[in-house]
Amino acid sequence: MVTAFVLCGVSPGTERAVLQKLQRISQEAHIIYGQYDLIAKISVDRCEDLEAFISKLRDIKEIQNTHTWITMD
Repeated sequence: MVTAFVLCGVSPGTERAVLQKLQRISQEAHIIYGQYDLIAKISVDRCEDLEAFISKLRDIKEIQNTHTWITMD
C-alpha cells in the first residue's frame, strides 16, 4: 500500500471549486493556508496508481503546481 499527501497550489479564487474536484478523486482533501492552497490524501496499491492519480491532478487546469509526500509506514 502506498499512501501519499499531495499539496496543490491553485489559481487564486478557485480553491473551493478545486476542493470539490479533489474530494471526488481522493480519499480526503482540505483547503489549507500557507505556501500551498489544498492538500489531498491518496492510498493506492501500486506506485503506478499513484502516478495515475497525479496525472488526474495535472488535468485540473486550476492546479498550478503540486508537491507530493509519500509516507514510509
